[in-house]
Amino acid sequence: MKRAKESDKVVVPPLPNGPQFWDWKVKVAENFMAASGLGQIAYQYILEVENPTMTGENFSMVYPQWASIEAKLSTAVQAVLTGPMRQEIQRLIDKYRAYQIPVMGRWKLWIIHQHFQRDSSLQQVHAYNDLQTIKYRANKGYVTFYNDWMTQ
Repeated sequence: MKRAKESDKVVVPPLPNGPQFWDWKVKVAENFMAASGLGQIAYQYILEVENPTMTGENFSMVYPQWASIEAKLSTAVQAVLTGPMRQEIQRLIDKYRAYQIPVMGRWKLWIIHQHFQRDSSLQQVHAYNDLQTIKYRANKGYVTFYNDWMTQ
């Protein structure tokens, strides 16, 4: 079976606010999978950034078959970084540059995922705060409100 052609770029949407992070990470993983030309293999590869046992250093070495798509992901992630997260990744890039180790796409994504992780002991507080961000639209009804809350 012939491998599909790798795309020229990976599309990474602008960084989300907290409640939109779930949608954002799904889009990034699907965009990576589509751009790679490797389908489910690439999907499993990109989802490693969500593995709670991984550390940033786990992403410091990139196998040659992933180097091209990782570089494209890295460029796309770098383009959407802002504020303190951009500064954190820039410091990491500067640190590893001295060792001639690039901070590639999945490593940057792992940092973004760490930024959006929630302390499980504060789950009820987060749920209440998330609920406050949902607007009830009377013309849409309770079912829409519930779906908006559950999919934020």
